[in-house]
Amino acid sequence: MAIQAAIFDCDGTLLDTMDMWRNTTAQLLNSYGLELTKSLFDAIEPLTIVQTCDYIHTHCHVDASGDAVMQRFNEIIRNGYERSSVPLPGVCEFLQSLRAHGVRMVVASSTPKEHLEFALKRAGIFDFFERTFSTGGSIRSKEYPDIWEAAHTYLGTDASSTWVFEDTPFGVREAKAAKLNTVCIFDAHMQRDIETCKKFSDVFIHSYAELSYELLDDFEPLPDSCDVHQQGDLSDASADDVLSVLIVAGSPAPSSLKLVQKLARVNDYLIAADGGANVLYEAGIVPQVFCGDADSVNGDAYKWVTSCVEKKITFPREKYATDLQLALDCAVHEARRRRKLLHVTLTCASGGRADHALGVVGVLARAASYCPTIVEDSYTLQIISLRGRSHIHFAQTDIKKTVSVIALTPWTCISETGFKWNLSHYDLAQFSDEGISNVVEDSGATIVCHSGKAAVFIMHG
Repeated sequence: MAIQAAIFDCDGTLLDTMDMWRNTTAQLLNSYGLELTKSLFDAIEPLTIVQTCDYIHTHCHVDASGDAVMQRFNEIIRNGYERSSVPLPGVCEFLQSLRAHGVRMVVASSTPKEHLEFALKRAGIFDFFERTFSTGGSIRSKEYPDIWEAAHTYLGTDASSTWVFEDTPFGVREAKAAKLNTVCIFDAHMQRDIETCKKFSDVFIHSYAELSYELLDDFEPLPDSCDVHQQGDLSDASADDVLSVLIVAGSPAPSSLKLVQKLARVNDYLIAADGGANVLYEAGIVPQVFCGDADSVNGDAYKWVTSCVEKKITFPREKYATDLQLALDCAVHEARRRRKLLHVTLTCASGGRADHALGVVGVLARAASYCPTIVEDSYTLQIISLRGRSHIHFAQTDIKKTVSVIALTPWTCISETGFKWNLSHYDLAQFSDEGISNVVEDSGATIVCHSGKAAVFIMHG
């Protein structure tokens, strides 16, 4: 869904000023012989400045009136912004990118308008924004959705194409209550409730290095009726209801061109995850999407893939998420757009580095509902769980193949029939070697996952 408008919080979202706010609040309290505690800061952070000063007057038993407290606080805030109005790393570049794509932008903050606009001007980013909004008066504190609704009403854009950028759990919660898309810029230093931040954010990041216009433009929200996305076992799903996506990753020891060509023919949608474009370039296979930070794709392949793909989603190299995770997100959004279930196959993903290979299995385990499969020249790996794929059936051609089952989570219960060593509702210990090197003996052999998650390795040859 194309992004048309952006509503930014200021402190901790645009400006690196959260330490300044802690220090100025502590300075105010110290002037009355009080100390700033985490619980007190958490209590006043969502409030308007008038409410904050009244709270300090009432709850901290300060002799000065709320108006007197506010007058002193305004002086301290102004001095703080004069010293500390610096944009967060990557903010200016991101704002420039949004402006280049015609995205309208406003700021919505608990900071009073006078201080807010002073800080934005001092930081050199004021001119990016059409208007600023501050809580107070008819706009209640950020414990309510008022400020997001006011900004959205002003913009007049469709809610599905309007994004809110916030760093606080209450901010993203109320932006979501206003039915807007949300990005949470999470700062671990602030010790916020990470689970609430994740719950109410459509995109969760630690820095602007993880964000791009292309990522937001590619985003597709869950449909109002989201049964299509709540994937269970796909065994009985019609082929017309499933989007089969092949992700070609950038392993330093890639799969053979013959295998990649074979997999490309039997999948509906093809994503090149960064260095995966090298293999596709050699194989002469054009993907629909290139996704990554371009740190492992060679020059010729990059020029080729970016000139012929339908969609290019690029990111800075200093990011938290891997290229594979970003490619998987891209696949999820495409399935949502088509209102289909998702089945993911991955190749060129596990050769060359053991740490990368283990990380890949971890990513796919978290995406178990999408029936993830790794296919390499020497083996196939399938994730089984109660959601996505709960069992694997083997055919006549699989007889004598070696199969290993490794539990990826605690409380993983497995049954194996038609093997040299059969199991019935057996509890496999997490990452134990008890399920290693079994052998298929019957054409009707089956592995069933009753609970937990497991990786099933099927060796070729």
